[in-house]
Amino acid sequence: AAAPHGCWLVPVLAEDGAALRAALRRAGFDALPHRLEPVTDGATPTPGARRLADAVCLAFDPSMPLAALRREGALAARLLAAQATAEAKTTANAGGGPCDTLARKRAAEAP
Repeated sequence: AAAPHGCWLVPVLAEDGAALRAALRRAGFDALPHRLEPVTDGATPTPGARRLADAVCLAFDPSMPLAALRREGALAARLLAAQATAEAKTTANAGGGPCDTLARKRAAEAP
């Protein structure tokens, strides 16, 4: 039998989680969609809770070489910064702030 193995998952928020996961996978890293639904006690989830449900989980474990961990972190940081810059440009062109953009996105997704 295989020895027990565990890893940690670190959730990060991304404007485009699918693109972040794909880029990390192409570079050889595991990146998973955040699958936990926020607990709301029956209330309608807040925009922040819905946003957390869209997070990407970066996986790492103690056996991961430090160089690989640094490479994963640098790649994720670079991709997240590029997404944030693109979102800021879109927001500036739309004439609203980040909260306005998020509200518009969530309103469009509402049933």
